[in-house]
Amino acid sequence: MQRIAWLVLAAGALCACRDRESDWDVAPVDPSDPTRTPPLELTVGLTGSVAAVDKSLDRLLMFTVPSGFDLETTVIPLGPNPSVWQASPDRRRLFVLTRGVDTPEENVEPTLTVVAGGTRPAVCNRFALDVPHSRMVIDPQGEWVVLHDASAFVRNTSELVLARLHPEASCHNLSEDERESEVINKTLRSELGDVPQQMFFTKQLSLPGGDRRTLLVQRDESIQLLDLEALLDDPETEPLTIPMSEPVGGETAMHGTPVETAVYPGGTETVPYAWFAVRMANQSDILLVELRESDEDSSGIEYSLNLAPVGAVPSDIEWVITDRGLRLAALTPLSATAGRAVLVDPYTSVTQSVDLPAAYDRMSLITDDVSGASDVERIDQALLWTDYEPVLGFWDLDQTGTRLFASVDARNTGIAMSQVIPVTQDPEGELRHLRILRGHNANEFRLLDLAARTDTQLEVEGDASFQLVVAPDARRVWVYPPAGSGMVVSPAVLPEGHSEDLFVELAVEAVHDIARRDGGRAALVMHRNTTATYSLGTTVFDAETPQSTETRFYGSLLLGGLR
Repeated sequence: MQRIAWLVLAAGALCACRDRESDWDVAPVDPSDPTRTPPLELTVGLTGSVAAVDKSLDRLLMFTVPSGFDLETTVIPLGPNPSVWQASPDRRRLFVLTRGVDTPEENVEPTLTVVAGGTRPAVCNRFALDVPHSRMVIDPQGEWVVLHDASAFVRNTSELVLARLHPEASCHNLSEDERESEVINKTLRSELGDVPQQMFFTKQLSLPGGDRRTLLVQRDESIQLLDLEALLDDPETEPLTIPMSEPVGGETAMHGTPVETAVYPGGTETVPYAWFAVRMANQSDILLVELRESDEDSSGIEYSLNLAPVGAVPSDIEWVITDRGLRLAALTPLSATAGRAVLVDPYTSVTQSVDLPAAYDRMSLITDDVSGASDVERIDQALLWTDYEPVLGFWDLDQTGTRLFASVDARNTGIAMSQVIPVTQDPEGELRHLRILRGHNANEFRLLDLAARTDTQLEVEGDASFQLVVAPDARRVWVYPPAGSGMVVSPAVLPEGHSEDLFVELAVEAVHDIARRDGGRAALVMHRNTTATYSLGTTVFDAETPQSTETRFYGSLLLGGLR
């Protein structure tokens, strides 16, 4: 049956060659050539569509399901040489960078195209760029994207391109002129050798002069905060630069390569302004940065640095609210089986420590997921885990005054966890209290209920090499074999956890669970024959009630599709 299906795809390719435009004169791909560039890269699942970048024709194909098992294709032209594409964290948009063309015969500028990935795909923004870029950082709140380069051998890593995004709701109502948007080119001043390590968009920070969002750039020897609202008014706005090489207590604050920056936004009666904490590689000291009003100007910003020794090299840090106020929490595993947590008072650097029942090296706050409280001064709860032992820890930060030793509730999960995956990224989502625990071995998938502090087996077929995808509506988790092996897909219904194996005729490359235009949901199981140029196909299921006998197959999608 598999051979027959691919013969159908090949027949579709031959039929599509009649009366075609010259754009379809694409040189065949030699599968034995190790340097070949495939014309189609991996598909990307969005909220209401599946995207495929067709590099041969410099275009984007968006596949949507209007109703039932019907499939529609929207073609979106891109600039020459698409090179980088990435979905936003909420999967609502797709960002595509092109390198353009720069030859004596032709010059086409690089571009960034932003596409809304709903049930009716549309271009939101097109940005013309002076030079191609290799990396992008997407704002989780959907307001900005920043482009940069990682290698100083290519160009100055301090040269950034910031682009303001149109609101998603307006994307379908924009004219072509409105989609052509301007970028802000910004070069961050820095000392020689102070190379950016990572950057991210912060939430609203409470700063002297008002609350605002920033782009935080963590460099080798400094932290830089770029005020985004000020940048819109004046592109020449300089960031606040906090050098980490300043002396602290007679010592140089910076002792190694920064690997993590934790941010507390401030804005409370007891903590009016933002705090930062920087963890360095192979160092037991954590750098604390306090922001405050300038003595000379109430809208100006001053900062102070302090070193907090936590006794061992921390593996993870997080700002938490305890029954004694704001603290920096650090995990410091002592061995493969023993761990310790340290709480640091940022104002005094006084520490409290508690021995842990396992060598926990990862931590995440779960307060909102459990209680939904909106008070920024609520007392926090944190989830602790490690991939060495089959045990989780629930850390209650309301017992630091008298019973810190009893603040961690350890639960055995039966599996050592390679991943702890949130079921939804929506902070208001109904199932935000659920996590998927993925083990290291075959068929080790468990469902964790943070509120009840219980975990149950997910009944899906799979092993450690299988791919796992959570549906955007948080109602299913799809488990499927890696490309080229097996033909069984197992969707587990959440939160019940039961599943039914689905069978398809071709090897599975990816599974995308998307919204249909009629309000239902569809699952597109993608197939590809790696020896053929135009071999992309899909089997469409009803995602909410999937059955192996109720599907529709489409082949030759790059050529218009065959049913």
